[in-house]
Amino acid sequence: MEQGINFLDLFASDPVQRDNISVAIAGKREKIIIQGHTGSAWQNGQYLRTRDVPLSRAAFEGPLMRLGTDYIDIGMIHYVDGMGDWDSIQNGPLMQYALELQGHIGRFRP
Repeated sequence: MEQGINFLDLFASDPVQRDNISVAIAGKREKIIIQGHTGSAWQNGQYLRTRDVPLSRAAFEGPLMRLGTDYIDIGMIHYVDGMGDWDSIQNGPLMQYALELQGHIGRFRP
């Protein structure tokens, strides 16, 4: 931050990494732009790409509290790597969840 970097792409699924990040941003949240991901999770000690809404919801919303923040600034659907994947997302429940979040980006309250 002292060098002018204020954007944090928060893809760190690992709870330990999120705890470390929360320590690093403590008292500085309002100075940082955070991008959060939906469509990914941490399960059995591993990163998991998922389109399961309850799993994605828990992985997106729970860690915000770990970070000591109640909002993100930018939302992203994680790991869309082909048109087939995009088609299934845009016509499925993960997109509905993302649209629910859209009204809360910048002021998300789990």
